[in-house]
Amino acid sequence: MFNDSINYETFLSIKRLMDGNSWLGANNSILVSGFRMQRGKIFVLQYCNPQADILTGYSRTLGVDVCIERQQVRPLLYSKTVEGYIVIESQKDRNYLILNDKDTNQSLQNSLLNNYLNECDAIDNEDKKSISFSLLTPKRRWVVDAPKFIVSTSNQLCKCVYDEDKHWAFPLGMYAMPADTLPTCLSRQITLAIYNSKLFSFYKIEYEKAHRKEKCVHFAAIKSFPIPYYINNEFHFVLDNLVDTIVAYKEKNSTIGSFKEDRKAYYLQELIDMCIYELYFAGHMQKNNLGVVHELMKAPFMNKDLDMEDKVAETYSWLMKSDNVVRQRIMLLDTRSSLILGRIHNFYFK
Repeated sequence: MFNDSINYETFLSIKRLMDGNSWLGANNSILVSGFRMQRGKIFVLQYCNPQADILTGYSRTLGVDVCIERQQVRPLLYSKTVEGYIVIESQKDRNYLILNDKDTNQSLQNSLLNNYLNECDAIDNEDKKSISFSLLTPKRRWVVDAPKFIVSTSNQLCKCVYDEDKHWAFPLGMYAMPADTLPTCLSRQITLAIYNSKLFSFYKIEYEKAHRKEKCVHFAAIKSFPIPYYINNEFHFVLDNLVDTIVAYKEKNSTIGSFKEDRKAYYLQELIDMCIYELYFAGHMQKNNLGVVHELMKAPFMNKDLDMEDKVAETYSWLMKSDNVVRQRIMLLDTRSSLILGRIHNFYFK
């Protein structure tokens, strides 16, 4: 890690470069940071079997099997971190929580009382302790019911996933952005690439350091990061194919949403980072002969006739060749852009 004063100078430099790019603008999308707890513990149903109208499962809090109306529960994303690029809806295991708002408050309480009162009384008498459940009061319910991007800022490297499965709650350090509030030029793949990039992580960390005395600094860091309002076709083709490849690769090689990064995935991420640098700093990349997007149009992952495994394997072999222009330009970041891109690219060491 470079010292803070040098990183801050880099932060100011990238802000100046961003401010000078006409295709970048303010992030005006809605950003939701989570939920207010009314009281007690989250009432989580585990080992769930969602059906058309009802959901059956087991509650460890109550110690009983439960059955509740389907519209009163939502999938729960409770992990402190999320694995970048993995589409949440593909995960097999589900935990659910009971939600509450003004419209469902009375019916939910009645349902809980009618279904679980006897079981709770029996457990209370047996264990000599009070067992409680809680209700969640959601903020902007429509946001979490919509297809959305969830950005996790709990680690040094931020992660972003796309969620179509109406995950309802996520812990501190995670923020949701409805997909339809972002500019139309941002495809799902490009949005994932931006918020999983080293550029975004570096920006967020340095923004928080510079504004550490302010309130809601994590929220402000995400909102202040500019987003593109115009992207040319070449960027779309490359990033859409590249992100689809890494998503498929990680999903196939994951166990219950957990992925252990290997060298192939590492270098795919390197390509994504280079594309994002070029998207945000096109003039700087061109001036220093560091652009890669045009070269990546010839990469194996762009070949639609290859399956995912072959795309990954052949792209890795292609990139590892000593005369590969893209690989050479990644290595030249430290010398041709030592005060900007070199510092961003190397600010985090695994």
